[in-house]
Amino acid sequence: MISPVYRTDALLLDFCECTDPPYFYTCLWECVHSCPSVRLAAITFLMAHYNKKQTMEDQLHMVGLNISLMVSI
Repeated sequence: MISPVYRTDALLLDFCECTDPPYFYTCLWECVHSCPSVRLAAITFLMAHYNKKQTMEDQLHMVGLNISLMVSI
């Protein structure tokens, strides 16, 4: 049986690959901001894909297109 966390991660990753990553992460931050029920899944996805060995500049797409939205959370 496949874990729901794995399925959610795979779904979000597939969607991210089909879109422009900065746009995808902007939408993800908007969901985190506006819908408490998706926060755990979204933050779990973000933490799983954030590489601590790379600089933030190399992963700037994870901030999205609206920095103030990400910072307000």
